[in-house]
Amino acid sequence: MTHSSTSPAPVGGYQEIDGRRVFVHRVGSGEPAVVFLPGASAVGLDYFLVQQEVSRFTTAVVYDRGGTGYSDPLPLPRTAASV
Repeated sequence: MTHSSTSPAPVGGYQEIDGRRVFVHRVGSGEPAVVFLPGASAVGLDYFLVQQEVSRFTTAVVYDRGGTGYSDPLPLPRTAASV
């Protein structure tokens, strides 16, 4: 699911990387941080419930790769570097 770049994220916020906004949601505290890497057409918020449980013990981060979810769209074809 891809949202327009003007859609507000339901939780979390954005980090700007190379002029593009990337959706990021970070909760919890401590180390090591657990970062959920969405793949197979998943987006960060698909891991939301698991993230909440992990955040009880350490920092937990979900994000949307470039061109997916709430992150800014990327021109096609997408390259590994741009994603």
